[in-house]
Amino acid sequence: MVSPAVKWTLRIAAIPAAIVAYIAVAGTTGFCPGCKSIVDGVLGRCTAAEQAPAVGAARPDSITALTAFTLEGKPANLSSYIGKPIIIELWATWCPPCREQRQIIHDMGKDISRRASVISMSVDRDPATVRTFLEDHPMSPVELMATPETQRALKVEAVPVLVFVDKTGKIREVITGMQTAEQLTQRLDALGG
Repeated sequence: MVSPAVKWTLRIAAIPAAIVAYIAVAGTTGFCPGCKSIVDGVLGRCTAAEQAPAVGAARPDSITALTAFTLEGKPANLSSYIGKPIIIELWATWCPPCREQRQIIHDMGKDISRRASVISMSVDRDPATVRTFLEDHPMSPVELMATPETQRALKVEAVPVLVFVDKTGKIREVITGMQTAEQLTQRLDALGG
């Protein structure tokens, strides 16, 4: 007869195996984009655009050279938004914290829009996925697709990422992870927005 402690130990030991199996199946079939990224990374199938930024490479001081694409595939230079403080939000449709961050920014509404431009840049690969997602979720005033070059330049290794830019286009701060409305307000105050 097996003791209850041994039974619980065996059950707990099965959890990591179940997680690995889920990631393998969901990633291999493409069901879960996040799992696919993990599987691709483990198998070494990352393209150069998806690899981590070079160690020691500096982030740009300004957004003038950063580019993106519209959801229709047209090029968009971020320098065209210079003139008032900017919050650039890098996110993905499959990322629950990104959804929460987008909702916080959306809930701040007019308070944030009168103080800064909000540019949302998805790191998803397919604009159609983003368009479908936006049909049922709040949209930012500017919705773009981040280029791999911009992701590398900003050293985006995880999302959400918020980039705080002053009215001259100078990058003041890049933060990975969610920010509360209070934290966003404080950062806008520091930008002069």
